[in-house]
Amino acid sequence: MDLEMLVLIYVQSLHQTSFKIYVSALTDLASWFHKLDHTNHARWIPVYHKDMVELPIKHPEVAREFAVGNFTYTEDKEFDVINPN
Repeated sequence: MDLEMLVLIYVQSLHQTSFKIYVSALTDLASWFHKLDHTNHARWIPVYHKDMVELPIKHPEVAREFAVGNFTYTEDKEFDVINPN
């Protein structure tokens, strides 16, 4: 998939506060960090992704909150969504 489309999907996941789409977009973006020689991101995105995938097992209460969209900060659902990272 094109990098531009993946970035748009990632941004959409933040605006829609969809954790499932967010994790999926991170999975697809991981290979681009290698291709673009972003060494630090290429090294740590798989670790972060693994932590996010294991949330339902290790921290089910956090996973439930993330699943309902509480993984971003928003003052107004229509306009302001900030990724906590």
